[in-house]
Amino acid sequence: MKKIKNVFYLVFNLGYLFPAIVLAQGVGGLPNPLSENCLTALISKLLVLVTYIGGIVAVFFIIYAGFLFVMAQGNEEGLKTAKKTLLYTVIGVGIILGANAIQIMLTGTLTSLGVTNVPSAVICNPATSTTAPN
Repeated sequence: MKKIKNVFYLVFNLGYLFPAIVLAQGVGGLPNPLSENCLTALISKLLVLVTYIGGIVAVFFIIYAGFLFVMAQGNEEGLKTAKKTLLYTVIGVGIILGANAIQIMLTGTLTSLGVTNVPSAVICNPATSTTAPN
């Protein structure tokens, strides 16, 4: 059994070392599945997505905390759990909104200073970037 396992690992690892064995040569280029060519624009879109998902999750956790308050029925331990749940939900919403606020402030500040394309010149591919570097 150990011999079969060693042969399997050898064959599997040779596929990584020699791409010709797995017929990976000659790939003409893969299309970009992302709609953005800049890392900064991608991060901005991901932050918007995280905000939407975080908002939905926060609503469910606030409802869950309310359910815990109702189910506690005066029980001190149950009320403590419900209060913690609500507190952590509010902290999470604050972190998400704070990240959005920081991103909006940085973008606004850089735009007002006229430094709109420095991140794209540094991080993005110049051939695919729509703005010219300074």
